[in-house]
Amino acid sequence: MSFPQLLRRAASCDGKEFSLPYREHALLTLLLLNRGKILSRDEIISRLWPCADGGPASGANRITQMVNIIHARSGAEFIEVCPGRGLLIDAPSSGLRAVAA
Repeated sequence: MSFPQLLRRAASCDGKEFSLPYREHALLTLLLLNRGKILSRDEIISRLWPCADGGPASGANRITQMVNIIHARSGAEFIEVCPGRGLLIDAPSSGLRAVAA
């Protein structure tokens, strides 16, 4: 295994694999591990950036960008935005998965 393969982050949706940057992969993994549960943006920020000092607004904006990247790369919109509450994945377990190799 070469070094670049150690950094590979991917996911698959209905059998179609797509690559993701590290942070987007971390967000997708977090949401998949909490499938069916709404995670607030504050909770996501505290889990992905425990030492964040850009304030909640910048973190919330970054999360929106990350969701857009995930949707663009996957070709599907499976992350639900629940206004005022947070994010949710409520997809069938067989159709969506994060892969780290």
